[in-house]
Amino acid sequence: MPLLRGARVAVEPQRLAREDVLRHLAEKGGTSSMDEIARDLGDQELAAAAVESLSRQGLVERRGRLVRLTDAGAREAEAVLRRHRAAEEAFKKLLGAGEAHVAAHSLEHLGVDVARLLRPGGHVARLSELERGSIARILAVLTPNPTMLARLYGVGIVPGRRVRVLSRAGGLVIVDAGGGRLAALDVDAARNVLVVAETQ
Repeated sequence: MPLLRGARVAVEPQRLAREDVLRHLAEKGGTSSMDEIARDLGDQELAAAAVESLSRQGLVERRGRLVRLTDAGAREAEAVLRRHRAAEEAFKKLLGAGEAHVAAHSLEHLGVDVARLLRPGGHVARLSELERGSIARILAVLTPNPTMLARLYGVGIVPGRRVRVLSRAGGLVIVDAGGGRLAALDVDAARNVLVVAETQ
């Protein structure tokens, strides 16, 4: 599986949200409430739009506030859940169960091989901890929010991508994300980007 070298990744929050809803329903045995889905996604409007889209595709059915996977939806949901669980297992020893679950969110959408990302030399750190000039490969983005995940992917903060820290000033971490793209992240966002820092 490629590590997304130099590829531009444009992912819409709606696509991520649809996959998150499928995974959520698979984890809940195929049925959940709209309130639980919205809580899991962290955005009620995005959750409603995702469920509506999945319903139009015939992947879920709604009955009042309950949402249920169809047979076709169950097959798709199982594939998303399988990717999520593989990533989660790889992260458990490194991060603990809670953060491993969140880290797996950023990888279930891309199908990146976590074991392959962890193989290169270096140590695991937060992007916010790296000094100017440091080079690292992005391991995961620790946010369950599909909108934030899509924004970070859009500026080149994508698992598997190699980045170089150009500056740390004024509460921002500025990185060269490859392909002529610079990404400026506030320290809180950079703290949620897990990287494998390379030795220099």
